[in-house]
Order: sequence, then structure tokens, then C-alpha cells
Amino acid sequence: MATQASAAGGFGLKFIHKILLAATAVIIIAFAGFGFYIYGNQQKNIAAALDTRIAEIGNLTASTIANWLGGRVLLVENVAQTLANDDSQVNVDRTVQQKVLNDSFMFTYLGSKGGVMTMWPADELPEGYDPRQRPWYQDAVAAKASTLTEPYQDAASGKLIVTVATPLFRNGEALGVVGGDLDITTLAEIVNTLDLGGIGEAFLVNGEGVIIAHKDPQWTLKPMTEAYPGNAPTVSEGVQEQGDSLFSFIAVPGLPTVKWYVGLHIDKPAAFASLTQFRNTAILATVLAVAAILVLLWLVVRQLVSKPVVAMTDAMNRLAAGDKTVDIPGTDRRDEIGAMSIAVNVFKQNAIEMERLAAEQERMKAESAEQQRAALNRMADMFEQSVGGIVDAVAKAAGDMQHAAGRLSSTAEETNQRAVAVSAAAAETTSSVQSVAAAAEELAASITEISRQVTHSSRIAGDAVAGVDRTNTTVQSLAQAAQRIGEVVSLIQSIAAQTNLLALNATIEAARAGDAGKGFTVVASEVKALANQTEGATGEISTQISAIQGVSSEAVTAMGTIAGTIQQINEIASAIAAAVEQQGAATKEIAGSVQQAADGTNEVSRNVAAVTDASGLVGQSAGQLLASAEDLSRLAAQLRDEVGGFLAKVRTA
Repeated sequence: MATQASAAGGFGLKFIHKILLAATAVIIIAFAGFGFYIYGNQQKNIAAALDTRIAEIGNLTASTIANWLGGRVLLVENVAQTLANDDSQVNVDRTVQQKVLNDSFMFTYLGSKGGVMTMWPADELPEGYDPRQRPWYQDAVAAKASTLTEPYQDAASGKLIVTVATPLFRNGEALGVVGGDLDITTLAEIVNTLDLGGIGEAFLVNGEGVIIAHKDPQWTLKPMTEAYPGNAPTVSEGVQEQGDSLFSFIAVPGLPTVKWYVGLHIDKPAAFASLTQFRNTAILATVLAVAAILVLLWLVVRQLVSKPVVAMTDAMNRLAAGDKTVDIPGTDRRDEIGAMSIAVNVFKQNAIEMERLAAEQERMKAESAEQQRAALNRMADMFEQSVGGIVDAVAKAAGDMQHAAGRLSSTAEETNQRAVAVSAAAAETTSSVQSVAAAAEELAASITEISRQVTHSSRIAGDAVAGVDRTNTTVQSLAQAAQRIGEVVSLIQSIAAQTNLLALNATIEAARAGDAGKGFTVVASEVKALANQTEGATGEISTQISAIQGVSSEAVTAMGTIAGTIQQINEIASAIAAAVEQQGAATKEIAGSVQQAADGTNEVSRNVAAVTDASGLVGQSAGQLLASAEDLSRLAAQLRDEVGGFLAKVRTA
């Protein structure tokens, strides 16, 4: 037993090792849970701060670019307004040579409708240059408002520029287009001034994904798919995650005719470098803490638990080997180890007591064997006296059973013959009753079908009434909707009348303004014409709505008449259904009574058949009883012989 215990302990972990493993698991889970919690919070905080910083930087840059370009658009518009009042060549030359324009634009110029190009600073233009054929001229005239071009190569300087252009109109006639060229390197400088702390870069991109300004000039006017292969985002406002990169696009507000975005490219590993450092530090701290705690726990468990358990295990092995003199250590302790020591000491005392009881049992076993032999002799004598008489009585009873079995067999045969005759008569009665029952069931089925058809007709009539009610409700809703539309039309007519009055007042004020108000007079006339057309159209709508309301009233009246007629049809169908229902109930009652009679005759037939089968079984049982009685007589003789032999063996035991 000691060998088996040692072998079992060798294949498993020791108690101290199990404690250390459990403690390790608990410590690791606790540190890991706390670390994951802190890591998650840090990640959320860094991500939120990064989103806020991206949004602030992007919005600030977009506003800066919008203000920078917007100021230059205002300068060009101011020049156009000045030249609209006086487009003489002297005024043109004086205006385009203003210092503020020279400081703000590479070139300021006027392309006239006659194809003359006046530009400052003066520069040689290509032979045959016609400003009217340039995109900036055509776009501004078509838009009739200020425009901003996409970057292109300037025909005069060969540089990449964008042009701010404003058409020059007088009395609705286009006199030319005022333009100013901006070097896109200035936009690149604005974008490159962004400080992202070394975690990314900024660029300017249009809505088609073409880069306008970038800190690396090679990507200027190149699509983002080339600058950021494999993870190029789509141009849309918001933050997008592409692999190890974050992209944010903020629209530059207020730009005429173009849609530009400030793009921010953030390197995720660099942005979350502090989080990675925190994670590595937390892992290292966890490993060191677990190691230190395990060493301390091993020393404590070894001293307080392992040594006492090892000593007790040795005592238990000696006790299992049969050494009853071994001392059980730790019985004076007041902890779980002490309780185990007391329990092991109880096992020791029980082993000593069991050894004493085994010796006492051997002595009592010898005395019991002697008493058993004497008891067997007395029992054999008593068995012979009682069982011998019983065997004789069994032999006599077997003979009587043979005579009774013979009489029972003849009685069963006569009962079987009479039961067959009764069964034939009951079968004829059952056949007649079943024919009547079948006819009654067919009649009941026909009445049920008639009732079903009448019920179906009544249900269809009810559905028709419901359909008419729903149609009536729909028509009434249509009339109410037409009335509400009429109210809205009245409101529109009132607004049109007020608009007409305002247009008249505007015409009067424009007339007072003289030539300066002629353009406003044309607009007021158009507004007045639109108000008159609106008032006429709403009058026609009112006429049509009145017609719809009249037709809706007639439809409601017709639907009410149809609903009353269908309701009468439904009441007649209900009366027919009630009469058919009563007839069907009576027929079913007749069919039920006939069926009960058929069931009764069937029951009689079954009982007669059962009697016939029972009488046959009685005959068979009587034959078997006769054979059993003969076997019983034979076995009684054998039993007498066996009892004699058994008693002889008992007495000699």
C-alpha cells in the first residue's frame, strides 16, 4: 500500500505546486484584468485626444486657407467693380498696378471681350494668345460670378498656379474678365506650417483625390493612390482608418466653383507610441511582481503547509503498512492540519480496535460451527416428520385433480359450441345496423356541405360590406385632403398677392434709383410676372379641388346605398344558414343514435367471440391441468425419494 501511494504521488503535482499554480493564475488574471482596463482607458483617451487635435488642426488650416483665398477673391471682385464703372485703358492700367494687387498675386490682368490682355507685371505672352480661349475666362463668363480654377501650368511663366477670376458686366453685357494668378507654393507653405508632432503630415487635395499641395513636391497634381499606394482613402469628411494610417479630410469652406479639402495623414504606430510603451512596461511589471509574489508565497506555504503535510503523509504510509506504534504529528494544532492529524489518529485507533475484533471473531467462529452441527441434526428430524406427511398429501391431491380436470374439459367443449351459434346471429344484426348508420352519415354530410356553402356566401357578403365601408372612409379622407389642399392654395394666393405688391414697390424704388436700379427693375418685373402666374395657377387648382369635393360627396352617397343592399343579402343568407344548421343537428342526432346501436351490436359480437375464445382456452387449460396432475403424481414419488436422501446427508454432515 505504501508503494502504491508513493507511485500515485509521483505522477501528480505536489500540494505546494498546486497552491503556487493557483496563486499564479489568480495573480496573472488580476494583473492582466487591471492592465487591460488601464490599457483600454489609455487607448480611448489617446484616441479621443488625437481626434480632437486632428479636428482642431484641420479646421484651423481649412479656415486659414479659406480666409487667404477669400481675401484675394474680394480683391479681384473689387477690381472688377472699379473697372465696371470705368473700363478705359488708363483706368485699367492704373488699377491692375496697385501695390496691394502686386503683393497678393503673381499677375493681375484684364482679358477684354475684344481679346486684349492687359497684365501687370508685364510679361511676354505666347504668340496668338487670346484670353477669351482660356478656361479661366470662359468659366467666369459662364458662371457670371467669381471662380477659382484647379491648378494648371501658366502659359507665360510655366509655373503651377491657380486663378481667381471675376466677370466684368455693365448693363448685363460682359466686358471681360478680371483675373489674378496665385502660385500654389504659397498654399503648400500654409499646409506645411502645420505641426503634427512628428506623427503625420498635411496636404491639400480636391474632391477627385488629386493632391494640390504636399510637403513633398513630387506628389503635386498626383492622385492619392500614387502617394499612398495600398491604403489610399476616399475623399470624404471625417476620420478614416487604412491599415496603419489614419486619414482625416476637412472641407475648405467658401471656395467658389471648387471643392478642396485639408487632408491629414497620421501614422498610427507613432501616434500610439506612448500606449505601446505603457503596455510593455505593464507586462514587465506584471512579470516581476508575479515572480516576487511566487517566491514569497513558496517560502510561506513550504513552512506553514508543506512540512506538516509531508510529516503526516509519512505517518499515514507507516500506518497503512501496519505499524500501529507510529506517532501522529500535529494533533495539538488548532488549524486544518491539526484537524487532519486528529482524523488520522482516529484511523490509527480504529485499526488497533479492528485487530482485536478479528481475534475475537475467530474464537466465536469455532464455537458457532459446533452449534451449527447440533442444530442441523435437530432440523433434519423435524423436517422428516413434517415434510413426509406433506408429500403424501400432495400425491393424494394430484389424483383428485386428474378427475376434476376430465370433467372440466367436457364442459368447456359444450360451451364453445353454443357460443359459436350466438356469434353468427349477432354478426347478422351488426351488418343491418351498420347499413342504416352509413345512410344516416351520408345524409348528415350533405346537410353539412349545404351549411358550409351558405356560411361562405354570408361571409362574402360581410366582406363586401366591410370593403364598401373602407372605400367610403377613403373617399371621405380624399374630400378632407382636397379641403386642406384648398386651404394651402388660398395661402399661396395670399402670398402671391403680397409678392406682387412687393414687386410693385421694388419697381417704384428702382425707378427712383435711375440707371443704377435698372437691373433691379428687371428682377422686380420677373418677380411680379411669377406672382401673377402663381395666382392664376392656384385659381385653377381651387376650381379642380371644388370638382373633386363634389364627386367625392356623390361617391359617398352611392357607397351607402350599395352597403344597405349587401346588408339585406347578408341577413337572408344568415336565416338560411340557421335553418340548415337546425336540420343538420337533427340528422346528426339520428346518425348518432344509429351509430350507438351499431356499436352495441358490435360489442355483443365481440363479447360472444370472447366467450368462444374463453371456452376454447378453458378446454385447453383443462387438458393441460390433466397432464399437470399426472406429472404432479410422478413428481410426488420422486420428492419422497429425494427427501430421504437429503435427510441422510444432513445427519452425516
